[in-house]
Amino acid sequence: MAWLGGRLYGDATQVGRYAEVTEARALGYLVHAGVFTRLGIPPRDVDAALLKDATKRDVTRSVARFLFDLRAPGSAKPAVDGIAFRSRMGDDIRMWAVFERGDAAVSERISATGEAHRLTEDNEDLLRAFELLGLHWKNLA
Repeated sequence: MAWLGGRLYGDATQVGRYAEVTEARALGYLVHAGVFTRLGIPPRDVDAALLKDATKRDVTRSVARFLFDLRAPGSAKPAVDGIAFRSRMGDDIRMWAVFERGDAAVSERISATGEAHRLTEDNEDLLRAFELLGLHWKNLA
């Protein structure tokens, strides 16, 4: 369980503009921009499930790269600061991917709102994630 060493969790707030990639308007924009066509995916095969399919990492990486490179109209500034989406484990689980554009140790888009706590093997949220993903600790000894 060396993976746990030094890992922390806590509460934070985030700021920025995030593309809601599984919403109809965003999917329509991505289709119109040709993101999926460049991957050999015809528009008729594009839906929110495509972006939640764990076996389609090339698709999600390509969408993320397109949005990372996208600039606001008439500006050199990025159009979005990251991606927001619903988890493939359930639409009640909201997820964010924050685009890091610098080399700061802590993102300027995220601010801690409380204390940080050491992550332990009996953490309730960690155990729930393991359950959802069918994971278990492997003993290497």
